[in-house]
Amino acid sequence: MIKRILLASFVILSIASCKKEHIPRAQLLANKAWKQTTYTVSPAIYDAGQYITDLYALMEDCEKDDYREFLLPNVYKQNRGQIHCQTYEAQELTGVWYLDATETILTISYNGVTNLNIQYLDENTLIYSYSLVLGSTNYVVTKTWVKQ
Repeated sequence: MIKRILLASFVILSIASCKKEHIPRAQLLANKAWKQTTYTVSPAIYDAGQYITDLYALMEDCEKDDYREFLLPNVYKQNRGQIHCQTYEAQELTGVWYLDATETILTISYNGVTNLNIQYLDENTLIYSYSLVLGSTNYVVTKTWVKQ
C-alpha cells in the first residue's frame, strides 16, 4: 500500500514539474527581427474579375524584405530592408508598442495607432489579425511573421 502511495505521489510530482513555465509575451516578442511570410484577407476581395485572399502574393519584393523589431522598453522599428520601393523612403521608421494586460492585444503607435489581435506567438512565430472595414464589408486581415 505504501509503495502505491509513493508511486502515485511520484507520478503526480513528475507531471506537475513538466508544466511549461509561462514566458511573458513581451519577452517572446522583443529584441528580434520579424519578417512577414503571409498576408491574407477574409472574406476574399473581388478585384479585376477574381477573388483574392492571398495579399502576400501581390506584394512587391521591396515590401517583402522589410522587417519589424519590438525593442524594450517599447520601441517599435519598421525597417525597409535592402530593396526600397521609393528612393526617398527612410530606411527605418520608429514608434511605440505595448501589450494590453491580457497580452492578447498588441498596439503599435506610429503614423496612427493600430490594435492587433495576437492569434499565436512563440519564440519564432507571430500571427496576428485585425479588422478592416471597406464600404459595408468587414474584413479580417491576418499576417504571419517569423523570427530572422
